[in-house]
Amino acid sequence: MFKSKWVLIVALMVLFPTSAAEASSVMRTGEAVSITADQEVEGDFYGLANTVAISGTVSEDLLVMGSTITLNGNVAADVAAAGGRVDVHGTIKDDVRIIGGQVTIAGEIGGNLVVIASELKVLSTAKIAGDVMFFGSSAEISGFVGKDILGTSEILRVDGEVMGGLDVKTDKLVLGERANITKNVVYSSVADLTRAQNSEVGGEVVRNSVKVTSVNPIKAFLIPFFITLFATLVWFLLFRRFTERVVSEVHARPVRTVLLGFGVFFLGPISAVILLASTLGVILGLTLTLFYFAILLVAMSLVGVVTGSYIHKIVSKKTTVTALYSIIGLLLVHLSLYIPIVGPMIFAGLLLLTLGSICERFYTLLRSS
Repeated sequence: MFKSKWVLIVALMVLFPTSAAEASSVMRTGEAVSITADQEVEGDFYGLANTVAISGTVSEDLLVMGSTITLNGNVAADVAAAGGRVDVHGTIKDDVRIIGGQVTIAGEIGGNLVVIASELKVLSTAKIAGDVMFFGSSAEISGFVGKDILGTSEILRVDGEVMGGLDVKTDKLVLGERANITKNVVYSSVADLTRAQNSEVGGEVVRNSVKVTSVNPIKAFLIPFFITLFATLVWFLLFRRFTERVVSEVHARPVRTVLLGFGVFFLGPISAVILLASTLGVILGLTLTLFYFAILLVAMSLVGVVTGSYIHKIVSKKTTVTALYSIIGLLLVHLSLYIPIVGPMIFAGLLLLTLGSICERFYTLLRSS
């Protein structure tokens, strides 16, 4: 267990290089994980729990997952979080990336804010130095934004100061009384902008019409399902031993596996971009980018197998990988995507679990070669 823990920490540190070479990393799991106001973590902090509360100081990066996450403290670098409810009231010096159900931002963020969630609220007390990128159902941005607001949503309401502009796709865009947009407002929508009388826009307001097309729901379900099914069966038939070991790893160490998957999913692209920006790291950056998308495709192919293995375990108390249960698992995965909020979150969890196990297997193969 001790060795496995440090394998995870080393893997995440490689994906997310820290600025302090001698800084240590701390990982905690359990029902509740916290850093009190009088505590300071010298280095990176990784946490996985039902409830995560950070009130102290983290000198490097913060990576947390949980049902409820509350960040009241200070983080000197980046934050990556995934949870049902995520509240940020503290100060983050760099970028923040969040996947969640309900996300509230009330503190200061020194870089960009990227959120994939059902609901985002940026309160009037919030100050975000960079861009705000939101992908989800509804967003209400009342705080200060230093650059642009980007993304896709059903409803977007802006009621604060934005030093850049808006470039969004939304069903409904609203500019409130206190909205002050310095640059252009560009939006794609089937409806016109709703704008309060006292709102201000320094640039142009441009609406790009969205063509509404009818989609056959059965066809929309069956095509992605059969494409994924083909890929799943290919892996199951041609790489049976690899697939069995991936499933075995998932059941043996689910906590470590999902943490590793979370780190790879979010931090892999960051590492690739850093390498591509450097002269000496271009080739390595391209290689890492190709490898990242390759293992992501493999994870998409095997997520049904992992799901089927859990169903098989519930039914027969065994974790044997079978074609029948893999197909059943894949079917349930696709059906779950039609459940609002909960479905996509379940899919994301299964995908991260599968991705982490695949990375663990590749690491083992490279180490033994």
